[in-house]
Amino acid sequence: MNNKFDITIIGNGLLGSTLAFYLSKQGYKVCIIGANYSHKNKYFSSHQDETRIVRTFHHNNEYWQDLAKESFDILKNISLENPNLFKEVPVKYLFKDGISYDNPYLIKNDSYRYNYMDTFGGILNPILYINYMNDHAINLGASLVVDDVVSINYKNETYISNGDFGEIKSEWLIDSRGIHGVTENNNNEFIIGKVAMFFKLTDTKNHSSFAFIDEITESKLINDFYGICYYKNQFGKSISKISFTETTPIVLEPNAVSNWFNGAFHEHPILNDAVTLVLSKFPNFKLADLKPCAFVKTTDGKPSVTVENKLLRINGCNGMLAKAVIAFSKNIINRYFS
Repeated sequence: MNNKFDITIIGNGLLGSTLAFYLSKQGYKVCIIGANYSHKNKYFSSHQDETRIVRTFHHNNEYWQDLAKESFDILKNISLENPNLFKEVPVKYLFKDGISYDNPYLIKNDSYRYNYMDTFGGILNPILYINYMNDHAINLGASLVVDDVVSINYKNETYISNGDFGEIKSEWLIDSRGIHGVTENNNNEFIIGKVAMFFKLTDTKNHSSFAFIDEITESKLINDFYGICYYKNQFGKSISKISFTETTPIVLEPNAVSNWFNGAFHEHPILNDAVTLVLSKFPNFKLADLKPCAFVKTTDGKPSVTVENKLLRINGCNGMLAKAVIAFSKNIINRYFS
């Protein structure tokens, strides 16, 4: 492999893979570097999963809503080529009493459990999405290195990324490593530890998939809980994935991320409360598994984007960014590479 490129992208998640594809499509020579899940028992990602809720409504936040709508339309077109990558399903909301929204992305929902529904909703498979973007970027001439970067040097206006793969040189460097890109004493980015709960349904009926966000928790410890119900069938049982938003988030130091993914997530202080809450709402569910995840939260609720000496660093808002990653990536490219 030729080791000289226009752009090196570190981090092969939803964002990195999307940037690699669209930059390659514009004719840039791109190398994307990303370690496998649990590589060296150190590198982990919440994208190593089968589901992400795609929705356009986000509490009247136009920044996310418009980006999510644009991404939704593109995902629909991609799904024509790969139906398992994305599928439309209802996304339902139950807001707290007295809260209502006059918003073009919401419609009233008269079901007994939820009072609103997203106009555009679905389920994204992150693993299939990343593979899809990687394959199409490679077809356009990009190179993919499955490994971790040990060091980065900047010399003579060139970035040199080093690892077991040797060295890769480029004029531009894009850092999209997510939770692995946060440094200590960073006052704008915080790693939040999360837990995904998986439930199986005890009956044998066929159930239609849907996603939900429920703000009625009757708990001072949990602001809301959300998930995807009946997204797959496993051994004759429908599987659902649900998580929750804590009143007091679990903030992880950068050096604690590996421990979190390697088992510390089981010690989440209100995990039992969250399981109890879900079972009170879905009494036919039975807890089947728990998995760790994490995301980067920023102080203003938008991704942190910085550029210096052609080092473009993007981080934050993993959950919302997953819903809007295509439109966000195209905006970044238009801003810095057009």
